[in-house]
Amino acid sequence: MGATNIEQLEADTTLFNLIRSKKHPIKNKLEKIKQLINESPTPNINAQDSNYNDNTPLHMAIETNELKLVDLMLAQGGNQLLKNKDNITVLEWAKQLNSSHDIIAALKRSILTLSVEITDETCNDHNHETFNDTGKSGNRREIY
Repeated sequence: MGATNIEQLEADTTLFNLIRSKKHPIKNKLEKIKQLINESPTPNINAQDSNYNDNTPLHMAIETNELKLVDLMLAQGGNQLLKNKDNITVLEWAKQLNSSHDIIAALKRSILTLSVEITDETCNDHNHETFNDTGKSGNRREIY
């Protein structure tokens, strides 16, 4: 039997609160979030909190400036393309908050990985005639 709307809302709210919590050291916070993710119902990693500008757990993780927390949200399927109420993606949010270089790099890598996965799923022919830096013709994968 699936979770009720109330149970799902409680799981999502618990995730939001854990991410925003300042009373837990990062190690404890990560453990509690991993435990929550393994429970039923599993919180929606891409839920948007209407009380906090429709920010997602990934937006909130960026606010903490904790790379391990951002990595966990990305590993759990945090969608870096979702926008909050101000129409801001997580990468734009990280730049506005002057997040660490490592967090911005992790977001960019994740976006690149997503682009490759989408290309793999949607293109029939990945081999395109291109020219490399030496001017020689070769086969390369294009990322759209």
